[in-house]
Amino acid sequence: MTRTLQITIPFLIICGLILTDCKSSPKYSAIDLKIPEMKTQSVDSLKSILIKIDEKENYYLNDNIVAYDSIIKKMDSLGIIGFDQSKIYVQADKKTRVSAIVRIMELAKENKKKMELIPYL
Repeated sequence: MTRTLQITIPFLIICGLILTDCKSSPKYSAIDLKIPEMKTQSVDSLKSILIKIDEKENYYLNDNIVAYDSIIKKMDSLGIIGFDQSKIYVQADKKTRVSAIVRIMELAKENKKKMELIPYL
């Protein structure tokens, strides 16, 4: 039992010193690293699908103009190359008629896609 105390007491003292040192000293590294701040990207632009609707009711799929009838077909082809086709983002011009947005909502529902509206252009 004496041998156990001889090992335990110094171990507890060292642990106590380490813990109090960690709490009292600022968290600085010996190496001065400058980590750049992350820039947020709108609408997860790397893998998301964005449908824009302008005031003339032209549809854009990731900035490429498309016909309304071919939106799902084009989305499926984007899914093959790694885009998340389960969710689509829709952005419309302030002057766009609500019916154009509703058409996209219906299209998303028919094809079991989640949809999220994002602020106006």
